[in-house]
Amino acid sequence: MGVIQHGWAVPRGRCGPGRLVWRGLAGCALLLAFCLLSPRAFAASEEEIKAAFLTKFGLYITWPAGRAPSADKPYVIGLLGDVSFASMLEQRASEESERGHAMQVRRLRTPGEAAGVHLLFISASEADAEGRLLPALAQCACLLVGESERFLDLGGMIRLALDQKRIRFDVNVAAAERAGLKVSAKMLQHARTVQGGMR
Repeated sequence: MGVIQHGWAVPRGRCGPGRLVWRGLAGCALLLAFCLLSPRAFAASEEEIKAAFLTKFGLYITWPAGRAPSADKPYVIGLLGDVSFASMLEQRASEESERGHAMQVRRLRTPGEAAGVHLLFISASEADAEGRLLPALAQCACLLVGESERFLDLGGMIRLALDQKRIRFDVNVAAAERAGLKVSAKMLQHARTVQGGMR
C-alpha cells in the first residue's frame, strides 16, 4: 500500500541531469515504494511528508505535448489556500530537482494565477470553494492535488489523506486523463484507492 507512517524516513536528494532518467526514477521511487525502516529510525511530521509527496509526484506523470517542463524552465508547484507547510516545501524544493529541472514554489491567490504551474496543491482551507475552483482548473493541464473529503469527486486528481496516523494518497485517473495527464502504473500500485482506471 502507498503509505508513509509517521517516523519513517522521507528520502531526500536530487535526481540530477547527469543521471539516466530510469536511475533517477528508481531512486526517487523510494518515496512511493517506501523502504520499511524502523519507525523509530527517523521522525517526520505530517507536513514534512506532504511536502515530500508534492516534490515527487511529478516523477510519475507524463505531461501532454507543450506542458512538460522545458529544459530552460523550472518545474513549478503552485499552492492555493492556507498551506501550513509552504515554507517547508519551498526549502525542500530549493534542494531538489524534477528530472533535472529546478523546482519553484509559487503561492497563488486565485486560480487565474495557475498558468505555467505543473502541480497545483489546493489546501483544505479552500474546501468550500472547490466546487467552483476545480471546474475552472480542469483545462489547465496541471496535476491537481488536494486533501478535502470531496476533492476527487469534484474533479481533483490526487488526494492526500491521514489514515490511521499514516499519510496515504488516492488517485482519480479519469480526471487526470481528461486533462491530458498520464499517471504511471508504479504510482497507481501504491495508491490507497484508484478511481476511473486500473491499478
